[in-house]
Amino acid sequence: MNTENNSNQNNEGENKMNNTIDRFLEEKRKRDSEMRDMYGEVYRELTAREGTLEVTLGEMPFGKTFFTFQTTTEWIANNVLLVGQLQMFNKEEGTYKHIGDEYGNIEITSENIDLIRQRPVDFSRSTEIAKYLLMHPYHNLPDLVLVVSAPWVDDPSAPEWRGGVAAKDSCDVETICASTDKVLLHLGKMSDSIRYQVYALDGQHRLIGIKAALDMLDKGRIQTPKKDGSIPPRSQFETLEDWLDEAAEVGIGKESVLKFRTERVGIKLVPAVCKGETWEEAVQRVASIFKAFNTTSVPVSKGASAAMDHEDPFAIVGNRTWKVSRFLKDVKGRSPRLSPVTNTIAAKSTVVTTLHTLKVMAEEFLKNASAYGEWYRPRKRGTVMRPPAENDIDSAVAEFAALWDAIASLPSMRSVEPWEFLPDAIKVATPQRDARNVAEMRRIPTDSAHGEAHMLFRPLGQQALAAAVGMVVHDPVRPLSLDEVFGLLAEYDAAGGFCLVERSNPWWGVMYDQTRDKIVTSGAHLAADLLVYMLNGNPGRGVEELRRAFATARRSSTVGMYIDLKGKDVPLDKFVLPPRLV
Repeated sequence: MNTENNSNQNNEGENKMNNTIDRFLEEKRKRDSEMRDMYGEVYRELTAREGTLEVTLGEMPFGKTFFTFQTTTEWIANNVLLVGQLQMFNKEEGTYKHIGDEYGNIEITSENIDLIRQRPVDFSRSTEIAKYLLMHPYHNLPDLVLVVSAPWVDDPSAPEWRGGVAAKDSCDVETICASTDKVLLHLGKMSDSIRYQVYALDGQHRLIGIKAALDMLDKGRIQTPKKDGSIPPRSQFETLEDWLDEAAEVGIGKESVLKFRTERVGIKLVPAVCKGETWEEAVQRVASIFKAFNTTSVPVSKGASAAMDHEDPFAIVGNRTWKVSRFLKDVKGRSPRLSPVTNTIAAKSTVVTTLHTLKVMAEEFLKNASAYGEWYRPRKRGTVMRPPAENDIDSAVAEFAALWDAIASLPSMRSVEPWEFLPDAIKVATPQRDARNVAEMRRIPTDSAHGEAHMLFRPLGQQALAAAVGMVVHDPVRPLSLDEVFGLLAEYDAAGGFCLVERSNPWWGVMYDQTRDKIVTSGAHLAADLLVYMLNGNPGRGVEELRRAFATARRSSTVGMYIDLKGKDVPLDKFVLPPRLV
């Protein structure tokens, strides 16, 4: 009996405990539900204001803020602009020059080269990216890096600029409470003239792909633009119906395609200007962020990299020289002299050089000038390069531009200049004539096509010339002036001395391999030393070492023999260097 009573009592105790636990859990679930409802209500109330986002506050090095959040592809398409439309990247000397074209892309010209901090967008990729985003079931849409700018940023007289220093960040942030890193970011209404604007800093091609994908969903068809964003005549439409048919063939339903509209994407947002920065410091920081991101992304062409590099002194000198050089800068009515993006020059191209070549030439030309020794000091890996002093840049640009003025004075270069663009003094002595074709000046002649095979119309030859002239004019013992150097070179050029395919010229074998009919890319250094010897008899290497290197480059098919400047096979002891230019 006692055993039964004890058992009943134990059961009753367990039931009471279970009931208590159940009530506790039920009350906790109810409280949690109420708290979630309350949070949802508070969240809706806080973010109900148009253009308000709840974001997470972060901190970059040196105390600069950034924000992270997730948003939909629709929000991105409706709110994010291309960086070519970012006004602060269009400012120069207190004025604004719009570097973006009508499509929001960047146009690189000699006039705006100082403003380039971004690479141009290839709009022809937009359809391909859109199709990938809509059709690939496992597509990857990496986070975007955006920059937010306020209207006052572009007004130097705005009260937010105090003595040229920003008194606040270029964003409107409201703290929720001290116990969370969540804050409210207010961008303003779409219709507001004082709305904060957001631009794609890293992810411009993702942006145009997202916009093209949503255009396809909205309109049912899109056209593939050209690289510059314009639609080519008679361009064919891609249709959503065709895409859906393709998707169905691989088991992707229409519902999955349509879900892209609400797909969420990670965002990192940085202010265009941070409190305590000058305008120049803000631009440098934003440009450096883009450059840092792109060191680990799809490689940027060397030309585009030079265009947006505002830290490397030689890139800056090359960019500014393009801007000021009468021979190189863009002039209405004359074909462009320079390719700002490509690393090489196409066979039929009429450009003379490339922006990347200018950077290399500047580095080679200034190498022996003591004034720029600091520019050549190696820097520690991972450290940020600081822009050089403006007075040093101005001095270097003046020197390098003078070099290009001298190059432009050579007979071959004057021959490609339209008569109406020649200097007035030259026009007087030059009968009006048609300009030579640049592509023809550069081309190696064949049975079917005429060509001059001129060394100085090739980037490699220009680099060798810059290196040689730099060594001669900056020689610490017997420097020659540019006038003296190019007085000699002008006569040599007029006599056909820079033709690569003539055996009587030292560049045959050194920069041109006749057996393989190709340019010898490794020959620029030897060519520079040969030219230095021809100008002042004092090459970087010893005369005997130079003679042997020159002979090796012109080795004959006959064992132990070398082809001299008369085109004859001679033994090494009879092989001589080219004559001096005196």
